[in-house]
Amino acid sequence: MNAYSIAAALLLALSPEPAAAAPLLEGVDVYGTTRLSEGDIQEKFGPQIKRYLSLLRGKSKGVLKTAESVRVKLESDVKAMGDFAYVKVQKVSSGPDAGSIVVFDVVEMKDAALRLPFRPAPTLRVPEPGGLLEDWKKYYDLGWELTRKGSIGADRVECPAFYCTWGDATEDLKRLQDRFIAEVPSSKDVLLRALSEDADPQRRADALVLLAYLKSGADVARAAETALSDPDDRVREAAMRVISDISVYRQDVPLSIEKAADVMDYPSVDDRTRALAVMLGVANHPRYRRFLLQSASTQVLKLLRMMNASNHDMAYTVLKMLSGESYGSREYEAWENWLQKARKADAEQPEQKK
Repeated sequence: MNAYSIAAALLLALSPEPAAAAPLLEGVDVYGTTRLSEGDIQEKFGPQIKRYLSLLRGKSKGVLKTAESVRVKLESDVKAMGDFAYVKVQKVSSGPDAGSIVVFDVVEMKDAALRLPFRPAPTLRVPEPGGLLEDWKKYYDLGWELTRKGSIGADRVECPAFYCTWGDATEDLKRLQDRFIAEVPSSKDVLLRALSEDADPQRRADALVLLAYLKSGADVARAAETALSDPDDRVREAAMRVISDISVYRQDVPLSIEKAADVMDYPSVDDRTRALAVMLGVANHPRYRRFLLQSASTQVLKLLRMMNASNHDMAYTVLKMLSGESYGSREYEAWENWLQKARKADAEQPEQKK
């Protein structure tokens, strides 16, 4: 399995599992603070956590609404335990035969500026750029319908842009994609304005994916990197999909990899996994190796220690690709020792050899 396949599989796995399939509690992750431990959370909130998981098995809107209220109460109660700017509770699955992990993402006040670097939500309605956003929705919906029917595959397609979703597998898809290729460059300014100013997060995300049809890879990368500070997860997900595709398939396009690495410390399991997918895409690229070794790998090792599989497994894969080693995924000391040696060896290399 290549890097893109691994990344794509894990990104697709980010979708929440059906509520009716929620299994028993396997464990708790606390991320973002050393002031609370997993034991502290389980001791104080164990019954509420189990009630939350139990309610998520329900199928009625009333039961699921109650589950949501329990989750919100858990967040409020944990936030009251310290000087915390933000608390998020998320259930993730560790696999079909394993229990659920409940992740408590915590941001301390002193870390808020770095870990919550999101701009205020936009409030405007940006005029439609010649119907491009409407046609993108038609293109996206048609692709999903064809995929569900099995008429087209879900594998990555040959891409005339810097990121593609469905390609041109049918005449209708081709007609729409041909329009994107022809008209997006002349609509660049309006799409950039929609990305930054439109109040609808889905329109912002759609504008970004359309911008991937610009002719300049540097312009596409800048737009995606700017979107990493969007307050809505849908826009950040779109940004990471574009950046991840560039990192694997267009390595001639320079990326501000530091911005993507910062996302590995965002207070969201999904954001961190997407950022790890980008690290995976550049793990063997000489342009980024020094940064990965000297800076980003510290965060990768931190995520290796998480119980939830989406963060842990991706971090493990990044380390294996970066190092060429095959230590076990929970052999933390071995990975720490390798990193120290690799950093020393990298620092001793003459600059011209890098």
